[in-house]
Amino acid sequence: MFLLKSTHPISTSTLFPATSQQPSLRWFSVSKASYLRYAKIKPASPKLQIVRKLRVIPTTNTPKRPSTSYGLFLKDEFSKLYEASKELPPQTIMKLLASKWNGSPNSIKKKYESEAAHERLKYEKDYAKFMQNVKPKQVLFSIKRRNLLKKLHPNKPLSKALTDPNAPPKPLTSYLHFVKDAREASDVVQTQILGKPLAKMSFEESGRALGAAWKRIPSDMKKLYENQALASRAKYYTAIKAYKVRVGADELERELRGKLRLAAIGRRDTLKGRKRVAKKSATRKSSKPKKQKLLKKSTKKPMEKSAKRVVKKDSRKLAQ
Repeated sequence: MFLLKSTHPISTSTLFPATSQQPSLRWFSVSKASYLRYAKIKPASPKLQIVRKLRVIPTTNTPKRPSTSYGLFLKDEFSKLYEASKELPPQTIMKLLASKWNGSPNSIKKKYESEAAHERLKYEKDYAKFMQNVKPKQVLFSIKRRNLLKKLHPNKPLSKALTDPNAPPKPLTSYLHFVKDAREASDVVQTQILGKPLAKMSFEESGRALGAAWKRIPSDMKKLYENQALASRAKYYTAIKAYKVRVGADELERELRGKLRLAAIGRRDTLKGRKRVAKKSATRKSSKPKKQKLLKKSTKKPMEKSAKRVVKKDSRKLAQ
Protein backbone atom coordinates (compact mmCIF):
# COMPACT_ATOMS: atom_id res chain seq x y z
CA MET A 1 0.00 0.00 0.00
CA PHE A 2 1.15 3.56 -0.78
CA LEU A 3 0.72 6.41 1.68
CA LEU A 4 0.01 9.70 -0.02
CA LYS A 5 -0.39 13.24 1.25
CA SER A 6 -3.11 15.49 -0.14
CA THR A 7 -0.71 18.47 -0.33
CA HIS A 8 1.52 16.79 -2.96
CA PRO A 9 1.82 18.33 -6.50
CA ILE A 10 0.05 15.20 -7.79
CA SER A 11 -3.49 16.18 -6.91
CA THR A 12 -6.11 13.77 -5.61
CA SER A 13 -8.26 14.45 -8.70
CA THR A 14 -5.60 12.74 -10.87
CA LEU A 15 -5.52 9.76 -8.51
CA PHE A 16 -9.32 9.51 -8.14
CA PRO A 17 -10.87 11.06 -11.27
CA ALA A 18 -14.33 9.60 -10.66
CA THR A 19 -14.78 11.38 -7.31
CA SER A 20 -14.93 15.18 -7.33
CA GLN A 21 -14.72 15.46 -3.52
CA GLN A 22 -11.19 15.24 -2.12
CA PRO A 23 -10.61 13.00 0.92
CA SER A 24 -10.59 14.83 4.26
CA LEU A 25 -7.90 12.59 5.78
CA ARG A 26 -4.35 13.92 5.87
CA TRP A 27 -2.90 10.55 4.83
CA PHE A 28 -4.80 8.11 2.64
CA SER A 29 -3.78 4.68 1.38
CA VAL A 30 -4.05 3.56 -2.22
CA SER A 31 -2.97 0.34 -3.90
CA LYS A 32 0.12 0.26 -6.13
CA ALA A 33 -1.84 -0.73 -9.26
CA SER A 34 -4.38 2.09 -8.97
CA TYR A 35 -1.62 4.58 -8.12
CA LEU A 36 0.35 3.71 -11.26
CA ARG A 37 -2.82 3.60 -13.39
CA TYR A 38 -4.16 7.03 -12.42
CA ALA A 39 -0.94 8.93 -11.76
CA LYS A 40 0.86 7.28 -14.74
CA ILE A 41 4.23 7.45 -13.05
CA LYS A 42 7.49 6.67 -14.77
CA PRO A 43 9.90 6.24 -11.82
CA ALA A 44 13.26 8.01 -11.85
CA SER A 45 16.64 6.32 -11.41
CA PRO A 46 17.35 4.97 -7.89
CA LYS A 47 20.17 7.49 -7.33
CA LEU A 48 17.90 10.41 -8.19
CA GLN A 49 15.22 9.03 -5.86
CA ILE A 50 17.77 8.90 -2.99
CA VAL A 51 18.86 12.49 -3.70
CA ARG A 52 15.21 13.63 -3.61
CA LYS A 53 14.66 11.80 -0.32
CA LEU A 54 17.74 13.39 1.23
CA ARG A 55 16.34 16.85 0.41
CA VAL A 56 13.23 16.08 2.47
CA ILE A 57 15.06 14.80 5.59
CA PRO A 58 16.28 17.73 7.71
CA THR A 59 19.88 17.64 8.94
CA THR A 60 20.55 17.22 12.64
CA ASN A 61 22.57 20.23 13.80
CA THR A 62 25.26 18.21 15.56
CA PRO A 63 28.34 20.17 16.69
CA LYS A 64 31.19 20.17 14.16
CA ARG A 65 34.02 17.73 14.82
CA PRO A 66 37.34 19.25 15.91
CA SER A 67 40.23 19.38 13.45
CA THR A 68 43.63 17.81 14.16
CA SER A 69 46.92 19.68 14.60
CA TYR A 70 47.87 18.92 10.99
CA GLY A 71 44.45 20.15 9.82
CA LEU A 72 44.92 23.47 11.63
CA PHE A 73 48.40 23.80 10.08
CA LEU A 74 46.89 23.22 6.61
CA LYS A 75 44.22 25.87 7.26
CA ASP A 76 46.89 28.48 7.94
CA GLU A 77 49.45 27.55 5.30
CA PHE A 78 47.44 26.37 2.28
CA SER A 79 46.01 29.78 1.31
CA LYS A 80 49.46 31.44 1.61
CA LEU A 81 51.19 28.86 -0.59
CA TYR A 82 48.31 28.80 -3.08
CA GLU A 83 48.41 32.60 -3.54
CA ALA A 84 52.20 32.53 -3.94
CA SER A 85 52.17 29.74 -6.56
CA LYS A 86 48.84 29.65 -8.40
CA GLU A 87 50.34 27.76 -11.35
CA LEU A 88 50.93 24.62 -9.25
CA PRO A 89 48.03 22.12 -8.92
CA PRO A 90 46.52 21.48 -5.45
CA GLN A 91 48.01 17.95 -5.22
CA THR A 92 51.59 19.25 -5.45
CA ILE A 93 50.78 22.01 -2.95
CA MET A 94 49.51 19.37 -0.49
CA LYS A 95 52.72 17.35 -0.95
CA LEU A 96 54.84 20.45 -0.30
CA LEU A 97 52.83 21.24 2.84
CA ALA A 98 53.21 17.65 4.12
CA SER A 99 57.00 17.86 3.70
CA LYS A 100 56.97 21.29 5.42
CA TRP A 101 54.97 19.84 8.36
CA ASN A 102 57.38 16.93 8.74
CA GLY A 103 60.38 19.29 8.64
CA SER A 104 58.90 21.92 10.99
CA PRO A 105 60.37 22.21 14.55
CA ASN A 106 58.62 20.83 17.66
CA SER A 107 57.74 24.31 18.94
CA ILE A 108 55.42 24.96 15.95
CA LYS A 109 53.93 21.46 16.21
CA LYS A 110 53.23 21.92 19.94
CA LYS A 111 51.43 25.20 19.23
CA TYR A 112 49.03 23.47 16.80
CA GLU A 113 48.64 20.47 19.11
CA SER A 114 47.57 22.75 22.00
CA GLU A 115 45.02 24.45 19.71
CA ALA A 116 43.67 21.05 18.62
CA ALA A 117 43.37 19.90 22.27
CA HIS A 118 41.47 23.09 23.15
CA GLU A 119 39.08 22.51 20.20
CA ARG A 120 38.56 18.88 21.25
CA LEU A 121 37.60 19.87 24.82
CA LYS A 122 35.15 22.46 23.49
CA TYR A 123 33.64 19.87 21.11
CA GLU A 124 33.19 17.33 23.92
CA LYS A 125 31.34 19.91 26.06
CA ASP A 126 29.12 20.99 23.15
CA TYR A 127 28.38 17.38 22.18
CA ALA A 128 27.43 16.45 25.78
CA LYS A 129 25.02 19.43 25.89
CA PHE A 130 23.58 18.49 22.50
CA MET A 131 23.04 14.85 23.50
CA GLN A 132 21.14 15.90 26.63
CA ASN A 133 18.51 17.66 24.50
CA VAL A 134 18.33 15.10 21.66
CA LYS A 135 14.78 14.32 20.53
CA PRO A 136 13.60 10.97 19.06
CA LYS A 137 12.68 12.74 15.80
CA GLN A 138 16.30 13.83 15.36
CA VAL A 139 17.52 10.27 16.00
CA LEU A 140 15.13 8.90 13.38
CA PHE A 141 16.23 11.53 10.85
CA SER A 142 19.92 10.78 11.42
CA ILE A 143 19.40 7.00 11.03
CA LYS A 144 17.39 7.39 7.81
CA ARG A 145 19.85 9.93 6.44
CA ARG A 146 22.82 7.65 7.12
CA ASN A 147 21.10 4.66 5.49
CA LEU A 148 20.35 6.68 2.34
CA LEU A 149 23.90 8.06 2.18
CA LYS A 150 25.26 4.52 2.54
CA LYS A 151 23.22 3.48 -0.51
CA LEU A 152 24.36 6.54 -2.46
CA HIS A 153 28.06 6.22 -1.48
CA PRO A 154 28.69 2.58 -0.48
CA ASN A 155 32.50 2.91 -0.29
CA LYS A 156 32.56 6.26 1.53
CA PRO A 157 33.19 6.22 5.33
CA LEU A 158 30.27 7.85 7.16
CA SER A 159 29.84 9.17 10.70
CA LYS A 160 27.70 7.22 13.15
CA ALA A 161 24.01 7.98 13.51
CA LEU A 162 22.66 9.61 16.65
CA THR A 163 21.46 7.47 19.55
CA ASP A 164 18.83 8.47 22.07
CA PRO A 165 20.32 8.42 25.61
CA ASN A 166 16.85 7.68 27.04
CA ALA A 167 16.40 4.57 24.83
CA PRO A 168 17.10 1.15 26.36
CA PRO A 169 20.62 -0.18 25.60
CA LYS A 170 21.03 -2.96 23.05
CA PRO A 171 21.28 -6.55 24.44
CA LEU A 172 24.60 -8.34 24.89
CA THR A 173 25.49 -11.39 22.81
CA SER A 174 26.60 -14.70 24.33
CA TYR A 175 30.28 -13.87 23.72
CA LEU A 176 29.91 -10.42 25.34
CA HIS A 177 28.30 -12.03 28.41
CA PHE A 178 31.36 -14.29 28.67
CA VAL A 179 33.73 -11.29 28.30
CA LYS A 180 31.81 -9.44 31.03
CA ASP A 181 32.18 -12.39 33.44
CA ALA A 182 35.89 -12.75 32.59
CA ARG A 183 36.58 -9.05 33.24
CA GLU A 184 34.67 -9.10 36.55
CA ALA A 185 36.52 -12.28 37.71
CA SER A 186 39.52 -12.22 40.05
CA ASP A 187 43.15 -12.38 38.86
CA VAL A 188 43.42 -16.07 39.91
CA VAL A 189 40.40 -17.07 37.75
CA GLN A 190 41.69 -14.95 34.83
CA THR A 191 45.07 -16.72 34.95
CA GLN A 192 43.27 -20.09 34.92
CA ILE A 193 41.15 -19.15 31.88
CA LEU A 194 43.54 -16.88 29.93
CA GLY A 195 46.98 -17.77 31.33
CA LYS A 196 47.59 -14.18 32.54
CA PRO A 197 45.50 -11.51 34.31
CA LEU A 198 43.87 -8.92 32.05
CA ALA A 199 45.49 -6.04 33.95
CA LYS A 200 48.94 -7.14 32.66
CA MET A 201 47.73 -7.47 29.04
CA SER A 202 47.36 -4.82 26.34
CA PHE A 203 44.01 -4.23 24.64
CA GLU A 204 44.98 -6.32 21.58
CA GLU A 205 46.40 -9.19 23.67
CA SER A 206 43.32 -9.31 25.90
CA GLY A 207 41.05 -9.47 22.82
CA ARG A 208 43.02 -12.36 21.33
CA ALA A 209 43.15 -14.22 24.63
CA LEU A 210 39.41 -13.85 25.26
CA GLY A 211 38.60 -15.00 21.70
CA ALA A 212 40.80 -18.10 22.08
CA ALA A 213 39.26 -18.88 25.52
CA TRP A 214 35.73 -18.57 24.07
CA LYS A 215 36.61 -21.20 21.44
CA ARG A 216 37.98 -23.58 24.12
CA ILE A 217 34.88 -23.34 26.36
CA PRO A 218 32.78 -26.55 26.46
CA SER A 219 29.35 -26.64 24.82
CA ASP A 220 27.46 -26.78 28.18
CA MET A 221 29.00 -23.45 29.24
CA LYS A 222 28.28 -21.92 25.85
CA LYS A 223 24.62 -22.93 26.14
CA LEU A 224 24.37 -21.10 29.47
CA TYR A 225 25.72 -17.92 27.89
CA GLU A 226 23.39 -18.35 24.89
CA ASN A 227 20.41 -18.63 27.26
CA GLN A 228 21.55 -15.44 29.00
CA ALA A 229 21.72 -13.69 25.60
CA LEU A 230 18.19 -14.87 24.70
CA ALA A 231 16.81 -13.62 28.04
CA SER A 232 18.49 -10.20 27.64
CA ARG A 233 17.17 -9.98 24.06
CA ALA A 234 13.59 -10.68 25.19
CA LYS A 235 13.97 -8.08 27.95
CA TYR A 236 15.27 -5.56 25.40
CA TYR A 237 12.33 -6.15 23.00
CA THR A 238 9.78 -5.48 25.74
CA ALA A 239 11.65 -2.35 26.83
CA ILE A 240 12.00 -1.00 23.27
CA LYS A 241 8.28 -1.58 22.61
CA ALA A 242 7.36 0.45 25.70
CA TYR A 243 9.84 3.16 24.70
CA LYS A 244 8.39 3.40 21.16
CA VAL A 245 4.87 3.72 22.54
CA ARG A 246 5.98 6.40 25.02
CA VAL A 247 7.80 8.43 22.36
CA GLY A 248 5.39 7.78 19.47
CA ALA A 249 8.13 6.37 17.22
CA ASP A 250 5.74 4.34 15.02
CA GLU A 251 3.76 7.46 14.04
CA LEU A 252 6.98 9.35 13.29
CA GLU A 253 8.29 6.49 11.14
CA ARG A 254 4.99 6.23 9.28
CA GLU A 255 4.90 9.96 8.57
CA LEU A 256 8.53 10.03 7.41
CA ARG A 257 8.00 6.94 5.22
CA GLY A 258 5.09 8.66 3.50
CA LYS A 259 7.12 11.85 2.97
CA LEU A 260 10.04 9.90 1.51
CA ARG A 261 7.77 7.95 -0.80
CA LEU A 262 6.30 11.16 -2.14
CA ALA A 263 9.69 12.86 -2.36
CA ALA A 264 10.94 10.05 -4.64
CA ILE A 265 8.24 11.03 -7.18
CA GLY A 266 9.15 14.29 -8.91
CA ARG A 267 7.09 16.45 -11.23
CA ARG A 268 8.88 15.02 -14.25
CA ASP A 269 7.93 11.45 -13.30
CA THR A 270 4.18 12.08 -13.70
CA LEU A 271 2.44 12.30 -17.08
CA LYS A 272 1.41 15.94 -16.53
CA GLY A 273 4.92 16.87 -15.50
CA ARG A 274 6.45 15.18 -18.55
CA LYS A 275 4.02 17.05 -20.83
CA ARG A 276 4.92 20.38 -19.21
CA VAL A 277 8.64 19.70 -19.58
CA ALA A 278 8.15 18.69 -23.22
CA LYS A 279 6.17 21.91 -23.89
CA LYS A 280 8.84 24.05 -22.26
CA SER A 281 11.65 22.40 -24.21
CA ALA A 282 9.65 22.77 -27.46
CA THR A 283 9.04 26.47 -26.82
CA ARG A 284 12.70 27.01 -26.00
CA LYS A 285 13.81 25.28 -29.20
CA SER A 286 11.30 27.18 -31.33
CA SER A 287 12.02 30.55 -29.71
CA LYS A 288 15.77 30.52 -30.39
CA PRO A 289 15.64 30.30 -34.23
CA LYS A 290 12.70 32.76 -34.33
CA LYS A 291 14.78 35.40 -32.58
CA GLN A 292 17.59 34.87 -35.05
CA LYS A 293 15.19 35.17 -38.01
CA LEU A 294 13.72 38.35 -36.60
CA LEU A 295 17.18 39.83 -36.26
CA LYS A 296 17.96 38.88 -39.84
CA LYS A 297 14.69 40.40 -41.01
CA SER A 298 15.34 43.64 -39.15
CA THR A 299 18.83 44.00 -40.66
CA LYS A 300 18.37 42.83 -44.25
CA LYS A 301 14.75 43.26 -45.35
CA PRO A 302 14.41 47.03 -44.73
CA MET A 303 17.39 47.58 -47.02
CA GLU A 304 15.79 45.43 -49.73
CA LYS A 305 12.47 47.31 -49.41
CA SER A 306 14.15 50.70 -49.63
CA ALA A 307 16.07 49.59 -52.76
CA LYS A 308 12.80 48.38 -54.37
CA ARG A 309 11.12 51.72 -53.61
CA VAL A 310 13.98 53.61 -55.24
CA VAL A 311 13.71 51.43 -58.37
CA LYS A 312 9.91 51.99 -58.54
CA LYS A 313 10.33 55.79 -58.22
CA ASP A 314 12.93 55.80 -61.01
CA SER A 315 10.67 53.73 -63.28
CA ARG A 316 7.76 56.18 -62.70
CA LYS A 317 9.93 59.19 -63.54
CA LEU A 318 11.05 57.51 -66.77
CA ALA A 319 7.43 56.70 -67.70
CA GLN A 320 6.43 60.33 -67.22
